[in-house]
Amino acid sequence: MKCLVTVHPTADNRFTARSVAVPALVAEAATEGEALQTIRTSPGEWFRSGRLVQLDAPTIQDTNPWLTARGRSGDDPQFEQYSAAIERFRAETHE
Repeated sequence: MKCLVTVHPTADNRFTARSVAVPALVAEAATEGEALQTIRTSPGEWFRSGRLVQLDAPTIQDTNPWLTARGRSGDDPQFEQYSAAIERFRAETHE
């Protein structure tokens, strides 16, 4: 299995390796190589220590937010001015 890992030096001259896919997988060691070796064995141990569960999470909105915004500008008192400005710009740039 391939795994993306970030490695950063710490303030106390050590190295921290962190899995990008599973941020809970973190290893700290004296050298970068040791940190990488430690995190290399971590995913198997981490997955064996628990279980993987799929949940259906409720959505915040039942509708598509892009569709609810559609037509909203029609009630704007400046909509006609805005629309006219767009038309003028298009006419000027397409001459």
